[in-house]
Parts: sequence; structure tokens; C-alpha cells
Amino acid sequence: KFSHLYDAHRSLRSFILSFLLWRPSLKRIFRSKERWKRFLLCKCRINLFDWPYRGMKSYLKPLAKWNVSVGKIQQLKAVFTNQVIERINEMIRVAWGDDNQFIAMAPSAAWPLKRWPIAYWKELIQKLVGHRIIILGGPSDIFCEELKELAPERILNFAGKLSLLESCAIVQRASLVISADTGILHVADLLNINGIALIGPTAFGFTTGEQIKIMEKNLPCRPCSKD
Repeated sequence: KFSHLYDAHRSLRSFILSFLLWRPSLKRIFRSKERWKRFLLCKCRINLFDWPYRGMKSYLKPLAKWNVSVGKIQQLKAVFTNQVIERINEMIRVAWGDDNQFIAMAPSAAWPLKRWPIAYWKELIQKLVGHRIIILGGPSDIFCEELKELAPERILNFAGKLSLLESCAIVQRASLVISADTGILHVADLLNINGIALIGPTAFGFTTGEQIKIMEKNLPCRPCSKD
């Protein structure tokens, strides 16, 4: 019963899906991925993008046609919180009782080169003595169990155990988010949660909000590819 369709990925798969879902009454828009600019940047070292490139703005730009703004998207926070907060509260309460402030960590990323080495995550956790930590990730991020074993009394490994909405609720409750260049980082950005972004070789993953501190090192070979 949807009336609008927004293809933000603009891949072959999303194009086929949007084609199959199309009907005459449907309003449909696409997001330009500006592939020719990406080609010039990655292959010729000619940068025609704004720097730093704020990916969120590129996703929101097409939605202006439908009068959708950041403020309207942030209203979704109340929706997913109401749906999942009970389960999240119970999981945390069982582990830590009522004293349950924590830092959320997202150590994984879709592309291996976007991942901070696990040895660095271990060193960081060992330095955060006295802080409780919840680790977020997907079912394939089995290395997250190694991080939990460093201090199981103060670390919860929720990698692969939560839905996307439940992970968003964890982010919304966290006092701080420390994340690789992955989706959790942008959830924290959108929900105005304090965060530290570990940006690797990408050129396109920068956050928008001032509450996110970006840690990066500018190298002449960056980015080595569009990913």
C-alpha cells in the first residue's frame, strides 16, 4: 500500500526491484551516485566533490522533491524506540542491573579496508577501564566475541543478536558511539548522539553532525577505489 518509491542505491538490483514494484500511480525518484565524479576521483585524482563529502546530504537531496527533511526523519526515533525499547531495557538490566550507562562500539564494516584492526580495538577497550561497552555488528562478525572476552563482566556482545531497529535503539541509549565507517555511525549522526568516527580509506563516509568527532589520516592514495 505504498505510494512513493525512492531508489537510493541506484544499483542493478535496486533498479530491477523498483521496476518490478512500479505502477502508474507510484511516485518514484532515484539518487544520483555521480559515477563520473567517482571515476575522476579514483582514477585521475581529480576531485569535483565537496570535501569532506557528506553522504547523508546526498541521500536527502532527492527527497526534497517530496518535502522530506532531516527533522521529519528524526521523528522515526520515537517509532523504533517504542517498538523495541522494552526488549533492549530487559537485556541490559539482566546483565548490569539499573546502573547501565554504556558506550556502544561498532568495530566492523562491509569492506575489510574500512575496518580498524582488531588489535587496536582491544587496546582501546583495555584503556576504557571502568566503562561498560555494548558491541554491535552482524551475524558474520564473529571476531566481536574476542573483544567481549577481554572483560566479560563489563562488555556485552550483541553482534548478530539484534535487529536493525534494536541496534538503532542501543545507539539512541548510548552515552557515546565509537564506530568504523559503517551504518551504525550514521545512525548516531542522525540521532544526534555523541560519537567518534574512525574513517579509513573512503572518501564518502563523512558524518554531518558536529557531535561526531572524525578521526582520520589524509593520505595521497585515498581513496584507492569507490568502496
